[in-house]
Amino acid sequence: MPNKMVNPEILPPEEQSLVQVWRWHVTPRTATLVKFGAAIPALGGAGWLLQNFLQLRGIVNLLASRIDLGCLALCVFAAGYALTIGVRRKRAWRIIIGVLVFIAALTIDWLSPKPLIDNARLEIDKVITVPLSAKKSPYVFLNVTYNNLGKVVAVGFLSRASLVPVPAPHYMTKKEINDYRAKNSSTFTKNDLKYVLQDDKECYPNDPKVHYFSIPEKNGDVADIMTKEFDKVTAGNDVLYVFMTLLYRDHNMSSQVFGVTETCVYFVNNFDTVHECGNRSLLKSAKELTSDDPNGEPYH
Repeated sequence: MPNKMVNPEILPPEEQSLVQVWRWHVTPRTATLVKFGAAIPALGGAGWLLQNFLQLRGIVNLLASRIDLGCLALCVFAAGYALTIGVRRKRAWRIIIGVLVFIAALTIDWLSPKPLIDNARLEIDKVITVPLSAKKSPYVFLNVTYNNLGKVVAVGFLSRASLVPVPAPHYMTKKEINDYRAKNSSTFTKNDLKYVLQDDKECYPNDPKVHYFSIPEKNGDVADIMTKEFDKVTAGNDVLYVFMTLLYRDHNMSSQVFGVTETCVYFVNNFDTVHECGNRSLLKSAKELTSDDPNGEPYH
C-alpha cells in the first residue's frame, strides 16, 4: 500500500535568523528599518540643537547653552544606541559611544567662546530709521543706540555694518545669516584694532548717557544702497538685512583680545518694525578679527 502523505510540520524561524530589538525578535530587514528609523530623527535633532547651542553660547546665561549641549549629547548617544542594534558586543560598543560622546561634549563646551560675564558687554538698544522726509540728511540712515550691560567700563569703540538686500518674499537661511555675521566680524584691519586700543571713549554699565552710531556715517555707496532699499522695502520688493559688529575693550581683557557684539536685524514691508535675526557677545582675538580681509574693505 502506498504510504499516506503526512502534512509537513511548519517550524518557526530559527533563532539565529532573528535580531533582538529590545523585547522583540524581528527579521534583519525589520531591524535595519528600526535602526535607521530611530537614528535619523535623533541625528536631525542633534543638528538643530548644535545650531541652537552656538546661538545660546552668545547669551550671558551660560546654563541655557549647556542644557542645550546636554540634550545634543543625548541625541547623538540615542542615534549610536539605535545603530548598534543587532551588533555583536553591542553593550561594549554602547559604553564606548557613551564615553566618546561625553568627552566630545566637554571638549565642545571648553573650546566654544564663553559669553562675557566679568567683562564689558555692549548691546544694541534701538534701531531707528531716519527717512529722507526728515530732511536731516541727503540720504536715508539708521541711528543705532547701545548700552553696556556688562559689569565693567567699556573703553574704546568701533562699529562696522553691512547691508544685505534679499528679493521678497525670500528670507535668508540661518546658515547664511551666521556666515554673513561671521564675515562682518572678521574683516577688520590692524589699524582698526589700533584705533580701538587708542580710543578713550567710555561706556559705563547701564550708562544713563545715550550712546549711538549711524549707518551709514557719511555719504557714499552704503548711503546709496540704504536710500534705494528704503523704497524697495516699503514697496514690498525687498527684505533688507543689517549686520552690525561692535568692537570694544575693557581693563580686564588680556592683550590682543577684544569684546565683540554681533547683531543682525532685518526690515520687511516697512522700517517701523525691527525684526531680530541673531545677537551674541563674546571675546575674540586680534587674529580672528583680521582673518578674512587684510584690506578691511566693507563687506556687502
